[in-house]
Amino acid sequence: SRRWWLYLFAFTSTSLCAGTVYGWPALRRKLLDDGCTLDEKTLGACYTCGALSVQGGRFVFGVLRDTFGTRSIGILSLACVLAGSIGMAFRDISDDVALGVDMFLLGLGAGLQLCVQPVSQLFPENTSMCMSILSGAFNLSGVVFLMLANLANALDSLQAAFLLYAGLIGVMCVVAFFGLPSGMSFFELLERNEETKEDTAKRPNEADAEDGESAGENVN
Repeated sequence: SRRWWLYLFAFTSTSLCAGTVYGWPALRRKLLDDGCTLDEKTLGACYTCGALSVQGGRFVFGVLRDTFGTRSIGILSLACVLAGSIGMAFRDISDDVALGVDMFLLGLGAGLQLCVQPVSQLFPENTSMCMSILSGAFNLSGVVFLMLANLANALDSLQAAFLLYAGLIGVMCVVAFFGLPSGMSFFELLERNEETKEDTAKRPNEADAEDGESAGENVN
């Protein structure tokens, strides 16, 4: 069951933050409706910052994962998304530099997909299918901005929508800290779980043996 929980986390986290910048049209429309005065050229440049960080970030985060392990780099990717979402909540709506930086940070969420995708190795009989589903989760994340825009309309506040999103990403950071492997392979989590079960099974046997020895000493 542990491997299914790991896969569920991989799917959920990828769906939430890996490719959100590709939902830019919905966010762009919401910004303009809320009074953003940036021209189309500037808005396009801000989107480009996010798109570049999606592509380049995966390469950088892949190198970092090879060096520092899955957990630390996965949390770093989530932390970038958290910072970007908080920045989107509190920035001036017409601040082009802040928008570009926030989009860049949000795009770095793509690094998380690279960190969690090896979880497919835990399903040797369906590895290709599991990887394909995670790729689909990346595409699914493109609707996040649309959902945030609709939530902002319901709450009458884009700031509140992004703060709620930031809170959700914060929860993902906590889960990643306790759930992701510190090294490269997800198998180490299963091996650790098996070792814990073996230790738990041995303790009652050891206690029974000690009780038996004590009984024998009392008889003697």
